[in-house]
Amino acid sequence: MLETLNFITTEIHRTFSPMWSPNIAEAHKREVLENVGRAFTRFESMLGDRDYLGGEYFTVADAYAFVATGWAELFDMKFDGWPVLAAYRARIGARPGTQTALREQGLL
Repeated sequence: MLETLNFITTEIHRTFSPMWSPNIAEAHKREVLENVGRAFTRFESMLGDRDYLGGEYFTVADAYAFVATGWAELFDMKFDGWPVLAAYRARIGARPGTQTALREQGLL
């Protein structure tokens, strides 16, 4: 679990961080999103054919991954190239608790 949380933190969350800067150059944006794409590819291989990172059980790592991977949508990054990740996000997004949290945050 710690290894998975560390991956999400360093390879997805941290990789997205330059995108929040209002001064980021277009060329750097493209590079960042390419790096995020590579992290998404690795993430898919970590997930494999499991429903959740912990197997059949939803964990804190899944909640964190849902948030961090969701930032892709803020930057017009589509999940077309990552069907496993897209299905994983849809599965988490459909959970009643996720729906409640999104609604309470004004994201639905």
